[in-house]
Amino acid sequence: MKFPRYALTLLVSLAVLALIALQLCIVEPGDLAQPVSIDEVSFLADGGTLVVALKGANGKRLFAIRQGSLYVESDRQPMAIGCSCFGFPYARNVARGDERERAVQALLEGWVTANTTAEDRARIETRSNLVQIPATAYGVLEMLNWIRTRK
Repeated sequence: MKFPRYALTLLVSLAVLALIALQLCIVEPGDLAQPVSIDEVSFLADGGTLVVALKGANGKRLFAIRQGSLYVESDRQPMAIGCSCFGFPYARNVARGDERERAVQALLEGWVTANTTAEDRARIETRSNLVQIPATAYGVLEMLNWIRTRK
């Protein structure tokens, strides 16, 4: 009867260690050290999915995600944030007005202020001469405007 008790103790210990490791690899918006850079912006052809990969000065990466769909209006599409835990994607939904949404918005606004011109910001607002906006800046401005107007 001693063997099952040791096996159970080992399994519980491994589960606790796995949970601790997961908590260490999960990235929240506040975990990104300033200045934040944009690693990548991806537009997917599935109805509006947009992914902005933010990278903190400490090397941590966070993905801001607009989950697009052909069947849902753009301003009603859900938002998620994600990270990579030991090579596996981990994403969680963000509710409208949530503190994580505000933190991502603040990170994006800081990047936009530091890395775009007033002309680029005016072009995205008026939807004119969009070809003159660098692709990364366009993606970040699009995500930022979507966060501001989503319902």
